[in-house]
Amino acid sequence: MKGKEFEKLLKNVSRFLNEGKYAEALEASEKAIEWNPEDVGTWVKKGIVLRRLGRYQEAVDAYDKAIALNPKYADAWYNRGVAYRFLAWTNKDPRGHQEAMKSYSQAVELNPQHINALLNLGNVLFLLKRFQEAKDTYNKAVKIDPKDAEAWFNYSLAVSRLGEYQDALEASERTLNLNPEMAFAWCIKSISLRLMGKETAAHQAYNQAINLDSELRKSSQFENLENSLAPFRRDETINE
Repeated sequence: MKGKEFEKLLKNVSRFLNEGKYAEALEASEKAIEWNPEDVGTWVKKGIVLRRLGRYQEAVDAYDKAIALNPKYADAWYNRGVAYRFLAWTNKDPRGHQEAMKSYSQAVELNPQHINALLNLGNVLFLLKRFQEAKDTYNKAVKIDPKDAEAWFNYSLAVSRLGEYQDALEASERTLNLNPEMAFAWCIKSISLRLMGKETAAHQAYNQAINLDSELRKSSQFENLENSLAPFRRDETINE
């Protein structure tokens, strides 16, 4: 196959992925691999397709093939972490969270500016209740992109769990300056204000949160709002 035709096939994989046509994307990726089994990017795309089809272990295997071809490909490591995250969630692999953390850490080592890897690494640390390490990791993310509202929210959540409510309040306000419609950020603001003894302002922030997200009204109460919150996650990176 000529180079241009091969590149067209790879673009089709990306297009099918973006359109949610995963069966077509898988078929195109397998054709590309038949023509050039040494192309790292094709193995990475195949891994993404397999993960979205729910074939998590096969996705990991595809990323491992990519990494064997190029151990310095940061996105292969990052996407491998995403696949392991899903393995952990489905209880199909007890190593899931540890392998995800290892993969995200490797991605960050190769590319310290990889904000998605930093966010997901922080999320694993948060899940393991290693809140100080999660805070430090999210802090790196917000320094890379101070306009990333989700990164600021994750940071605010970590510092809230550490009992640093003034810092959490300031971070939630940074989040809301970037995205005033983010209900979860209003939740962090409410929690921080309540635990700082500012009940009236805390109720106002809580009301703003449940007005923006009706599901919060069903699943949360003012006094235990913390239990309704989790960090924002990032999925795979798709390179053209």
